[in-house]
Amino acid sequence: MKEANTAKRRFELRSSDKIVLGIIAVMIVLIIALNIMQSNGLSLINGALMLYLPVLSLFVLVGWVAYALIRRISRGTVKLIVGCLVGFAMFLVLMLGFTYVSFLANVTIPRQYTKLKSPSGEHTLVVLRILDPNEERIEQRKAARLAADPDGNQEIIAADWGYIYRAYPQGFLGLFYRSNADVEGEVYLTYRDGIAHIAEEGETAEPEPIGAMMLEWLDDGNTAHFYVDNPGVAEGGECFVRF
Repeated sequence: MKEANTAKRRFELRSSDKIVLGIIAVMIVLIIALNIMQSNGLSLINGALMLYLPVLSLFVLVGWVAYALIRRISRGTVKLIVGCLVGFAMFLVLMLGFTYVSFLANVTIPRQYTKLKSPSGEHTLVVLRILDPNEERIEQRKAARLAADPDGNQEIIAADWGYIYRAYPQGFLGLFYRSNADVEGEVYLTYRDGIAHIAEEGETAEPEPIGAMMLEWLDDGNTAHFYVDNPGVAEGGECFVRF
Protein backbone atom coordinates (compact mmCIF):
# COMPACT_ATOMS: atom_id res chain seq x y z
CA MET A 1 0.00 0.00 0.00
CA LYS A 2 2.87 2.38 0.84
CA GLU A 3 4.52 1.74 -2.55
CA ALA A 4 1.22 2.44 -4.32
CA ASN A 5 0.83 5.76 -2.48
CA THR A 6 4.42 6.73 -3.34
CA ALA A 7 3.84 5.97 -7.02
CA LYS A 8 0.66 7.99 -6.96
CA ARG A 9 2.44 11.02 -5.50
CA ARG A 10 5.04 10.89 -8.26
CA PHE A 11 2.41 11.79 -10.85
CA GLU A 12 0.70 14.49 -8.80
CA LEU A 13 1.06 17.99 -10.24
CA ARG A 14 2.30 20.71 -7.93
CA SER A 15 0.95 24.25 -7.96
CA SER A 16 4.08 25.41 -9.81
CA ASP A 17 3.49 22.71 -12.44
CA LYS A 18 -0.05 23.89 -13.01
CA ILE A 19 1.12 27.49 -13.38
CA VAL A 20 3.77 26.52 -15.96
CA LEU A 21 1.33 24.35 -17.90
CA GLY A 22 -1.20 27.18 -17.77
CA ILE A 23 1.37 29.58 -19.25
CA ILE A 24 2.16 27.08 -22.02
CA ALA A 25 -1.55 26.63 -22.75
CA VAL A 26 -2.07 30.41 -22.98
CA MET A 27 0.88 30.72 -25.36
CA ILE A 28 -0.47 27.93 -27.58
CA VAL A 29 -3.91 29.58 -27.69
CA LEU A 30 -2.24 32.91 -28.54
CA ILE A 31 -0.23 31.32 -31.36
CA ILE A 32 -3.37 29.71 -32.80
CA ALA A 33 -5.32 32.99 -32.52
CA LEU A 34 -2.56 34.98 -34.24
CA ASN A 35 -2.39 32.48 -37.08
CA ILE A 36 -6.17 32.63 -37.55
CA MET A 37 -6.05 36.44 -37.61
CA GLN A 38 -3.20 36.38 -40.12
CA SER A 39 -5.10 34.02 -42.42
CA ASN A 40 -7.99 36.51 -42.29
CA GLY A 41 -5.87 39.52 -43.29
CA LEU A 42 -4.73 40.87 -39.91
CA SER A 43 -0.96 40.42 -39.55
CA LEU A 44 1.20 41.41 -36.60
CA ILE A 45 3.33 44.47 -37.24
CA ASN A 46 5.99 42.82 -35.10
CA GLY A 47 5.89 39.68 -37.23
CA ALA A 48 8.97 38.19 -35.56
CA LEU A 49 6.70 37.19 -32.65
CA MET A 50 5.23 34.53 -34.93
CA LEU A 51 8.63 32.82 -34.75
CA TYR A 52 9.60 33.67 -31.18
CA LEU A 53 6.39 32.50 -29.51
CA PRO A 54 6.54 28.84 -30.69
CA VAL A 55 10.25 28.63 -29.80
CA LEU A 56 9.66 30.15 -26.37
CA SER A 57 6.69 27.89 -25.61
CA LEU A 58 8.71 24.81 -26.64
CA PHE A 59 11.62 25.91 -24.44
CA VAL A 60 9.31 26.43 -21.44
CA LEU A 61 7.80 22.97 -21.98
CA VAL A 62 11.20 21.27 -22.25
CA GLY A 63 12.45 23.19 -19.21
CA TRP A 64 9.44 22.13 -17.17
CA VAL A 65 9.91 18.46 -18.15
CA ALA A 66 13.60 18.63 -17.25
CA TYR A 67 12.81 20.23 -13.90
CA ALA A 68 10.12 17.63 -13.17
CA LEU A 69 12.62 14.83 -13.83
CA ILE A 70 15.47 16.40 -11.85
CA ARG A 71 13.38 16.94 -8.72
CA ARG A 72 12.74 13.18 -8.57
CA ILE A 73 16.42 12.56 -7.89
CA SER A 74 16.68 11.78 -4.20
CA ARG A 75 20.39 12.38 -3.62
CA GLY A 76 21.05 16.08 -3.08
CA THR A 77 24.55 16.16 -4.55
CA VAL A 78 23.52 14.29 -7.70
CA LYS A 79 20.46 16.54 -8.06
CA LEU A 80 22.63 19.66 -7.81
CA ILE A 81 25.16 18.44 -10.38
CA VAL A 82 22.52 17.25 -12.85
CA GLY A 83 20.52 20.45 -12.36
CA CYS A 84 23.56 22.65 -13.08
CA LEU A 85 24.50 20.66 -16.18
CA VAL A 86 20.96 20.66 -17.55
CA GLY A 87 20.53 24.36 -16.76
CA PHE A 88 23.78 25.26 -18.53
CA ALA A 89 22.86 23.11 -21.55
CA MET A 90 19.42 24.69 -21.80
CA PHE A 91 20.92 28.18 -21.53
CA LEU A 92 23.22 27.43 -24.48
CA VAL A 93 20.36 25.97 -26.50
CA LEU A 94 18.20 29.00 -25.70
CA MET A 95 20.92 31.44 -26.80
CA LEU A 96 21.66 29.52 -30.00
CA GLY A 97 17.96 29.07 -30.76
CA PHE A 98 17.06 32.71 -30.34
CA THR A 99 20.14 33.82 -32.28
CA TYR A 100 19.06 31.64 -35.20
CA VAL A 101 15.42 32.76 -34.95
CA SER A 102 16.54 36.40 -34.81
CA PHE A 103 18.61 35.93 -37.97
CA LEU A 104 15.74 34.13 -39.69
CA ALA A 105 13.30 36.88 -38.71
CA ASN A 106 15.61 39.61 -40.01
CA VAL A 107 15.92 38.08 -43.47
CA THR A 108 12.45 36.58 -43.97
CA ILE A 109 9.91 38.73 -42.11
CA PRO A 110 9.04 42.37 -42.93
CA ARG A 111 9.70 44.73 -40.02
CA GLN A 112 8.13 48.07 -39.19
CA TYR A 113 10.05 51.03 -40.56
CA THR A 114 7.64 53.82 -39.66
CA LYS A 115 3.99 54.87 -39.42
CA LEU A 116 2.47 57.74 -41.40
CA LYS A 117 -0.89 59.51 -41.27
CA SER A 118 -2.87 60.96 -44.16
CA PRO A 119 -3.22 64.77 -44.29
CA SER A 120 -6.69 64.52 -42.80
CA GLY A 121 -5.51 62.16 -40.05
CA GLU A 122 -8.20 59.69 -41.11
CA HIS A 123 -5.85 56.96 -42.35
CA THR A 124 -2.69 55.49 -40.84
CA LEU A 125 -0.07 53.68 -42.89
CA VAL A 126 2.38 51.11 -41.60
CA VAL A 127 5.56 51.09 -43.70
CA LEU A 128 7.40 47.76 -43.59
CA ARG A 129 10.74 46.79 -45.02
CA ILE A 130 12.68 43.59 -45.62
CA LEU A 131 16.09 42.81 -47.07
CA ASP A 132 15.98 42.72 -50.87
CA PRO A 133 17.00 39.20 -52.00
CA ASN A 134 17.12 40.12 -55.70
CA GLU A 135 20.55 38.94 -56.88
CA GLU A 136 20.52 41.06 -60.02
CA ARG A 137 20.09 44.29 -58.03
CA ILE A 138 22.79 43.19 -55.56
CA GLU A 139 25.23 42.61 -58.42
CA GLN A 140 24.34 45.98 -59.97
CA ARG A 141 25.13 47.80 -56.73
CA LYS A 142 28.36 45.85 -56.34
CA ALA A 143 29.43 46.70 -59.91
CA ALA A 144 28.68 50.40 -59.35
CA ARG A 145 30.64 50.40 -56.10
CA LEU A 146 33.69 48.75 -57.70
CA ALA A 147 33.50 51.09 -60.69
CA ALA A 148 33.82 54.02 -58.28
CA ASP A 149 36.45 52.25 -56.16
CA PRO A 150 38.35 49.54 -58.12
CA ASP A 151 40.43 48.68 -55.05
CA GLY A 152 37.33 48.05 -52.95
CA ASN A 153 36.23 44.73 -51.47
CA GLN A 154 35.57 42.27 -54.28
CA GLU A 155 33.10 40.35 -52.14
CA ILE A 156 29.49 41.35 -51.56
CA ILE A 157 29.29 43.74 -48.60
CA ALA A 158 26.47 45.49 -46.73
CA ALA A 159 26.52 48.45 -49.14
CA ASP A 160 25.58 46.08 -51.97
CA TRP A 161 22.35 45.04 -50.30
CA GLY A 162 19.05 46.87 -50.35
CA TYR A 163 15.62 46.98 -48.76
CA ILE A 164 12.18 46.37 -50.19
CA TYR A 165 9.51 48.71 -48.78
CA ARG A 166 5.77 48.12 -48.74
CA ALA A 167 3.00 49.97 -46.92
CA TYR A 168 -0.32 48.75 -45.52
CA PRO A 169 -3.26 50.30 -43.63
CA GLN A 170 -2.94 50.01 -39.87
CA GLY A 171 -5.27 47.48 -38.31
CA PHE A 172 -6.66 46.39 -34.94
CA LEU A 173 -5.27 48.20 -31.84
CA GLY A 174 -2.33 49.53 -33.82
CA LEU A 175 -0.60 46.16 -33.34
CA PHE A 176 -1.66 44.74 -36.70
CA TYR A 177 -1.77 45.78 -40.33
CA ARG A 178 -4.30 44.80 -42.96
CA SER A 179 -2.31 42.47 -45.20
CA ASN A 180 -5.34 41.85 -47.43
CA ALA A 181 -5.77 45.56 -48.26
CA ASP A 182 -5.63 46.98 -51.78
CA VAL A 183 -1.85 47.35 -52.05
CA GLU A 184 0.02 47.36 -55.35
CA GLY A 185 3.76 47.39 -56.00
CA GLU A 186 6.85 47.96 -53.87
CA VAL A 187 9.82 50.31 -53.54
CA TYR A 188 13.43 49.09 -53.43
CA LEU A 189 16.32 51.18 -52.14
CA THR A 190 19.99 50.69 -51.33
CA TYR A 191 20.89 49.57 -47.81
CA ARG A 192 21.89 52.11 -45.19
CA ASP A 193 21.15 52.69 -41.51
CA GLY A 194 17.62 53.75 -42.32
CA ILE A 195 16.08 56.22 -44.73
CA ALA A 196 16.38 59.49 -42.84
CA HIS A 197 13.05 60.88 -43.98
CA ILE A 198 10.06 59.97 -46.11
CA ALA A 199 9.31 63.29 -47.75
CA GLU A 200 5.70 64.13 -48.43
CA GLU A 201 4.30 66.08 -51.33
CA GLY A 202 5.55 69.66 -51.45
CA GLU A 203 8.77 68.99 -49.53
CA THR A 204 12.19 69.27 -51.11
CA ALA A 205 14.62 66.43 -50.52
CA GLU A 206 18.34 67.11 -50.32
CA PRO A 207 20.27 65.56 -53.23
CA GLU A 208 21.87 62.31 -52.07
CA PRO A 209 23.95 59.59 -53.73
CA ILE A 210 21.04 57.21 -53.25
CA GLY A 211 17.36 57.78 -53.83
CA ALA A 212 14.85 59.17 -51.37
CA MET A 213 11.45 57.56 -50.89
CA MET A 214 8.67 60.06 -51.43
CA LEU A 215 4.99 59.97 -50.48
CA GLU A 216 2.09 61.75 -52.13
CA TRP A 217 -1.62 61.42 -51.37
CA LEU A 218 -4.06 61.01 -54.25
CA ASP A 219 -7.85 60.76 -54.58
CA ASP A 220 -8.58 63.27 -51.81
CA GLY A 221 -6.26 61.51 -49.37
CA ASN A 222 -7.65 58.02 -49.98
CA THR A 223 -4.67 56.67 -51.94
CA ALA A 224 -1.04 56.76 -50.81
CA HIS A 225 1.59 56.72 -53.55
CA PHE A 226 5.22 55.93 -52.70
CA TYR A 227 7.93 56.46 -55.29
CA VAL A 228 11.69 57.11 -55.46
CA ASP A 229 13.11 60.56 -56.11
CA ASN A 230 16.60 60.74 -57.61
CA PRO A 231 16.94 56.92 -57.85
CA GLY A 232 20.43 55.47 -57.68
CA VAL A 233 21.71 52.16 -59.02
CA ALA A 234 19.17 49.35 -58.63
CA GLU A 235 16.64 51.66 -56.96
CA GLY A 236 13.10 52.44 -57.96
CA GLY A 237 9.62 51.02 -57.98
CA GLU A 238 6.41 52.49 -56.61
CA CYS A 239 3.71 51.41 -54.22
CA PHE A 240 0.02 52.32 -54.12
CA VAL A 241 -2.12 51.85 -51.00
CA ARG A 242 -5.84 52.40 -51.56
CA PHE A 243 -8.21 52.88 -48.62
